[in-house]
Amino acid sequence: MPLRIATRAFFWLACAVGLGLALTPNLGPELPPGPYDKIEHFIGFYALAVSGLLAYPDHPRRWLFAGLLTFGGAIEILQMIPALHRDAEWGDLAADAIGVGMALLPTFIRRA
Repeated sequence: MPLRIATRAFFWLACAVGLGLALTPNLGPELPPGPYDKIEHFIGFYALAVSGLLAYPDHPRRWLFAGLLTFGGAIEILQMIPALHRDAEWGDLAADAIGVGMALLPTFIRRA
C-alpha cells in the first residue's frame, strides 16, 4: 500500500509541476525554430502517462488517455491568457496525444 500512495503522489506532483511550468510567464528567449517544443510536449506527456499507469494500474486506460488529453487541452486554453506571454497551439496538444498514446500503446497490445 505505501508504494501505491507514493506512485500516486508522484503522478499528481508531476501533473502540478507540468502545469506550473506550462503557465509560468515566458519572458526568456524563444527556442530556435524547430521541433523542440513538440518534443518537450511529447516527453512530458509520455512521462505523465507512464507515471499514471504506475499510479493507477487497475483503472481503465481510456480514462487515463482522456484525462491527460483534457489536461493538455486545458493547458493550451490557459496559455491563451495574454499576461502569460505563452502560445497556445493545436500542435502542442497533438504532441501531448502522441506521447500519451505511445506510452499506453503497449498496454493495449498486451491485452489484445
